[in-house]
Amino acid sequence: MVRKKKVGLSEGYQMFYILFFVVLLLLFIFGYSALDFRGKLTGMATGTGTVTLTQAGSAGITISDSAIAFGSGYYQGNGTCSAGNTFSTLDSNLTYGNSGSNPLPFGSVYCWVNTTAVSNSDSHLLVNSGSTIVNVSAYSDQKDANTLFCGSSSCALSTTVARVQLLSYSSESLSCGTGVTAGYENLLTSSTNATVGICDTLDFADATDSVVVYANFSVPKDAAAGAKTLTITYTATAV
Repeated sequence: MVRKKKVGLSEGYQMFYILFFVVLLLLFIFGYSALDFRGKLTGMATGTGTVTLTQAGSAGITISDSAIAFGSGYYQGNGTCSAGNTFSTLDSNLTYGNSGSNPLPFGSVYCWVNTTAVSNSDSHLLVNSGSTIVNVSAYSDQKDANTLFCGSSSCALSTTVARVQLLSYSSESLSCGTGVTAGYENLLTSSTNATVGICDTLDFADATDSVVVYANFSVPKDAAAGAKTLTITYTATAV
C-alpha cells in the first residue's frame, strides 16, 4: 500500500515568508527610511504674531476770539508824516495813534489818527480742539495788500508800501513746541500773497493748546476810503 505524504510549508515558515515579502514591498515603495521606527523628537518650534495700533486722533482748531478791529481813522498828513512817510502803521499787538492810553503821542512816525476808540491789544486766539498735535498755517482771501487797501492792483502814490503781517506766539507755556513766527511775517505785500506758518506743532492738552495771532497793517496814505475787511483762514494739519 502506498501512502501519499503531503508536502507543504509549516505555518511558521508561511508567516516568515509573508513578513519577508512585506518588508521587501516597503523597501521598494519607501526606501530604507520606512524601516526607521525610532521616534524623532525636535526641541524647537517657530511661529509669528503681530501687534497693531491705529492712531485715531483727529485734527481740529477753533478760534475763540475771531475778530481784530482797528476801528476807524485816517492817515496823519501833518508834521513828520507829511514830509516822507507814505503809509500808516496799525499793530493789533499795540495800536499806534493818539487814542486812549496808547503810549505813543499824537504825531508819531506811525502816522495814524483814530476817530474811534480801540484797544491797546487785540488778537485771534487759536485753540487746538482735536486730539492730535497739529501744524497751523494762515492765508487770506486777498490777492495782495494793494487790492485790500486801494481796491486795485496798485495804489497810485505809494505802490510798494502796502503790507499785512502776522505775529504768533504761545499763549500758554509750551503750547507751540516749534515754528511760531519769527517776528511779524508777510501775509500780503503790495503785489503778493503768502501762507504764513503760525505754529509747526500745536499741542492738544488742555493746558498747552492755544496760540495767539496779531496783525500789523501798513496802510498807504492814498488808500481808498471805506471799510476794509480781511478774512484770514487758519488750517490745522495733523503731524
